[in-house]
Amino acid sequence: ASESSERWANISTHVDEQIIDLSGDVDRLASIDEHFEQSTKVLTHLRGQHEDILAEFLSVKKIVEKTNLYLREYKRKWLQINDENRHLHTEIKRLRNKLDDFHRAENLMHTKIDEQDILLSQLRKEL
Repeated sequence: ASESSERWANISTHVDEQIIDLSGDVDRLASIDEHFEQSTKVLTHLRGQHEDILAEFLSVKKIVEKTNLYLREYKRKWLQINDENRHLHTEIKRLRNKLDDFHRAENLMHTKIDEQDILLSQLRKEL
């Protein structure tokens, strides 16, 4: 009986040690479970932020694409207007030269008229 009591005491001690170990494991599992829940909450929050940022990025991407279209159109129109201005500048230069030629001819004509008036006056005096 004493052998059986000793055996029972050993078994009881061994079971107590296992219960203590299991209790420690349960505490560690509870802590791990709490960390897992916190990680899940953080992950859910981060996923929401990621979706928000992705939506904002896509919105900004559309704005950038539209801006690029506007810039290309602006550049095309600017080049067209610049080309038209160059042609107009050439035409203005041509017309200014023509006007200068006209003024020279007009001045020459006035000089000739003045000369003829002087000659006419001299002829009248002589007559």
